[in-house]
Amino acid sequence: MLAYNAENLFDPRVDSVNRDTAFTPSGSYHWTTKRLQAKAIGLSKAIINAGHGLPVALIGLAEVENRRVLEVLRDRTPLRRLGYRIVHRDSPDPRGIDVALLYRPDLTTLLHSAWIPVLTDSAAQLYSRDMLACTFAIGHDTLWVVQCHWPSKRGSGALSDTRRLAALHQLRHYLDSLRSLQPLAKILVMGDFNDESNSSLFTQIASKQLNTAIQQGLLYLLPRVAEDKEPSAGYKYHGRWEQIDHMFASPNLLSRKGLHISGGGFYLGGHPSLLEEDWAYGGIRPLRTYQGPRYYGGVSDHLPIGVVLAW
Repeated sequence: MLAYNAENLFDPRVDSVNRDTAFTPSGSYHWTTKRLQAKAIGLSKAIINAGHGLPVALIGLAEVENRRVLEVLRDRTPLRRLGYRIVHRDSPDPRGIDVALLYRPDLTTLLHSAWIPVLTDSAAQLYSRDMLACTFAIGHDTLWVVQCHWPSKRGSGALSDTRRLAALHQLRHYLDSLRSLQPLAKILVMGDFNDESNSSLFTQIASKQLNTAIQQGLLYLLPRVAEDKEPSAGYKYHGRWEQIDHMFASPNLLSRKGLHISGGGFYLGGHPSLLEEDWAYGGIRPLRTYQGPRYYGGVSDHLPIGVVLAW
């Protein structure tokens, strides 16, 4: 299964939910149906390549605008033969970007889905994008998956921290409620958290050590990468690789009894087609769709991350 920030997978049409016209043919990004189609094909190939020959049962996506762009990705690309189904709703995020899940019904069964709202300013009633919680039957086991895209660090540091703290509190409330009903629940939390692994926020829900993760409830899965080789993480900012896309698992997913994570960590989908020379800072970087208003034609400024599930 994968988590992937799709970098502004927007619909070139203006709709009644999101009236932002920047990503339209006449907008500042000159976003067109042709560019959407090219991006969707690139994303589909990235997803297939990230599976390394294994079928990708679940795909968690961030930065998608609406169901239509998900249908383009599912139905008008090489993914169409795989029969994915979509879990999505329009969130109250001001930019109109949402999270979503695609799943293959031949490999897993969706049992339940719910949306976790993230209220970032109660006085002004401002919300960030929802988190998506889904329950799946896989083999003879059940897996709870939470797909996240936490608020970014843009703007004032204190304000951005407050927004991510609001997301943390909502996630922790959901997890506490779930564990009170299902103490042995197998849980995977994943997505773009807009923060690195040393963030103090993560220590409130997870640990990097298995013995303390049992008390915390979640284990921070470490990336299986060579730090002296590129790409050493999934995102590059001003010449520095950062891992802001993460996966957290309940410790029982590492037990090798029933459904479990093979290999103990997550991997990067760093296919060469997703990378380009970093002419500004040296080395390589993700080949993104846009750099500012300039169209590059790449797939995303993030690399997909994934885990192998076995049972």
